[in-house]
Amino acid sequence: MLETIRRHRQSLHRIPELGFDLPRTRAYVLSQLSGLNARVETVAKSGVLAFFDAGKEETTAFRCDMDALPIQEPEGCPFASEHPGRMHACGHDAHMAVMLTMCGWLSGHIRDLPCNALVIFQPAEESEGGARLVVESGALEKYRVARIFAMHVQPGLPEGMLASRPGAFMATSSEVHIRLRGKSAHAARAHEGRDAMLAGAQAVRAVYDFDLSLPTGMPRLIRLCAFHAGNSTNIVPDQAAIDGTARAFSREDHAKIKAGIIHAVRAACLPYGVEADVEFSTGYPPTVNDSALFARFREAAAGLDFQLLPEPDLTTEDFAFYLERVSGVMFYLGTGTKEPLHSPLFTLDERALLTGFEAFRRLAMFSDWKGDTIA
Repeated sequence: MLETIRRHRQSLHRIPELGFDLPRTRAYVLSQLSGLNARVETVAKSGVLAFFDAGKEETTAFRCDMDALPIQEPEGCPFASEHPGRMHACGHDAHMAVMLTMCGWLSGHIRDLPCNALVIFQPAEESEGGARLVVESGALEKYRVARIFAMHVQPGLPEGMLASRPGAFMATSSEVHIRLRGKSAHAARAHEGRDAMLAGAQAVRAVYDFDLSLPTGMPRLIRLCAFHAGNSTNIVPDQAAIDGTARAFSREDHAKIKAGIIHAVRAACLPYGVEADVEFSTGYPPTVNDSALFARFREAAAGLDFQLLPEPDLTTEDFAFYLERVSGVMFYLGTGTKEPLHSPLFTLDERALLTGFEAFRRLAMFSDWKGDTIA
């Protein structure tokens, strides 16, 4: 099993691709699914579905992501990226390796499965939300998916350690874009202008004051990370641009945060006669693990090393789109390494992935899904 996982992971590590543009990755996945006892089809431009029909009424789904990152991999890895400026620095090669190995196992044990199984190889997790397209394709309804699971490798956790929590697991987020319009003037006659930079400085402080006013029991992230104004040493700038991020663990809290930022910015700019536009990008929904299904997940994974996470993570995941349609659980798998995800130095030992495979195998064989709802 380890050699199969290692072969898949190292083969995929060599051919990292971005977003929906995954021709070599998809071709590799399709080649490995060929000949298995599965119904295979493409989805979401460059994704792949593998359905293992055990003749049952409902289906358990397993999702992995396929895309890499625009990062240059340093020299030294014997199976390094063949694509300059691209690297599997977030472990999606490992996720696919586990799922391809899982597909081989499902094919050989299809008669023993208590539920059908659907394996989703999903593109564009990193930036474009490929999960949304999979959901919109109707695949969950077509294959009668009752529940869905996903894993993400995680540095900083011991090798082979599973980690998760019921309820809020990852945040919802949006980019914050603040654009200010004033009136330029010579610095010696600043009173004749409307200083967008000065108003912007007050707006930044107002946003952070608003953040401090929120209840301590509301986990969130509000951070302004870029401020651009002016290009001269003696001209009052008439425009300013401020950008950042806002994150929370429920749509309701996120909406309150966005409304509060808008109010804080406009109120801060008003005394300076500076107009303010505040816009938010549309981000991923919050990733919320179903509490009842989480309890079943713990039963299925009993005996495997497990850590109950005390707090949700402020990162985001488009797996959340599936969870808006069907109950599911996402969990971490520790790599025992120190370099973070999205680092050009990130790597892992494939032996850690054996625990991930075993967790999915047990979930595929689990039958006591009390209280679950078929989509």
